[in-house]
Amino acid sequence: MGAPAPKAKRGAKQRAQPPAKPTQPVSGPAGDPRPAAVPPPARRRWSRLANARVVVALVAVIGLLGVALVFGTDAPSDRPEVSSATSGADIPGDRPQAPSATPEINTPSGRPMLELEDVQIQKPSKLSTVRTAEVGTKHFVDRPPVFTGLPDPLTGAVLIPGASDDKRLTSPADYLVFDVARDATVYAAFDRRGAPEVDNWWPAWLKQQGFKRTDMIIPTNDKDQRHFVVFAKKVPAGRVTLGPNAATSVYSTGYITLVAADE
Repeated sequence: MGAPAPKAKRGAKQRAQPPAKPTQPVSGPAGDPRPAAVPPPARRRWSRLANARVVVALVAVIGLLGVALVFGTDAPSDRPEVSSATSGADIPGDRPQAPSATPEINTPSGRPMLELEDVQIQKPSKLSTVRTAEVGTKHFVDRPPVFTGLPDPLTGAVLIPGASDDKRLTSPADYLVFDVARDATVYAAFDRRGAPEVDNWWPAWLKQQGFKRTDMIIPTNDKDQRHFVVFAKKVPAGRVTLGPNAATSVYSTGYITLVAADE
């Protein structure tokens, strides 16, 4: 007897079928045909983490720098030392000086000057409005001319204006009386036309009181009285009395007075 025919046919049919195709595992819901997401390599994940840490560190450094700029970063040893009252000799200018009740005005040369209230006019009352001597200052109470220049020792001095209408007065002997609060130099400035070589009328009290002629002049914008000639005398704090102008010519002006503190 031969082998049964149907069994041989079944084996041939099975060999003719191709092997089953392997399927990819899925991580999503059942029946999701999309392939599962492939996780990034471990090295890439580490790089992102490292970058995040660097950013956090930079932010922290910037924050610290901002705090340092606001509050300062000087260590105590870096701060300049301020000398105290018991630290020995001070270097000039290292320690600020306490301001006085009436701070002094300084000229460009650094010479201390009087305050206006340091000069108090007793007589005549019409000359009581003292002013600071500067270029452009009106120097008479009854005429418009002004200074067009001033020597350095007179810049910033207290000006007692003159009265040109009193130019020919010969009395009283105490024509101008004022008090000065500290030792000072009094400058009496006279019309140049009263000089001995011109009209020769400068008053005798200048020499009697010890005034000395200086090399200084004070120019003005008066076309007739182009400048004053300056006399000077040091006086102690207290009362000062000056005489009248005593001009003998109508072609003249009254004198003016300036008071400057001694150095």
